Amino acid sequence: MLLTADIGNTNITLALFDNDKYVNEFRLASDKDLSKEEYEILLKSLFKDYVIEGCVIASVVEELNVKFKRAVDSVFNIDSVFVDSTIDLGIKIKTDNPTEVGADRIAN
Repeated sequence: MLLTADIGNTNITLALFDNDKYVNEFRLASDKDLSKEEYEILLKSLFKDYVIEGCVIASVVEELNVKFKRAVDSVFNIDSVFVDSTIDLGIKIKTDNPTEVGADRIAN
C-alpha cells in the first residue's frame, strides 16, 4: 500500500491507497515538539494492520520534515519521497521560479 502524508500547519493528513483505490484516512496534529520516536509510536499504532510499501510526503512545515520522514522510513523500512518541483509528476509548473511553489499546491 501507498501512504500519503500531507503535513500542514495544523494537521498531518495520512491517506492509504491500494493501487489507485482509496483505503483509509487518519489525522494527527502537526506537533513540532513531538520526537521522531513519538511519531514512530503513532505510526505503528495507526498502521499496524497494513503493509506500507511506499510513502509520498507533501509538507509546508519544514521543521517536521526530517523527523517525520525518518519516522516513516524507520517504521516501514522504506525510503519515502517528498513532493517538490524537482520530481517528475507529469505536470508543468508554469512560474518563473518553480522552487517557490509549495508542495501542497503541487500535490493538489
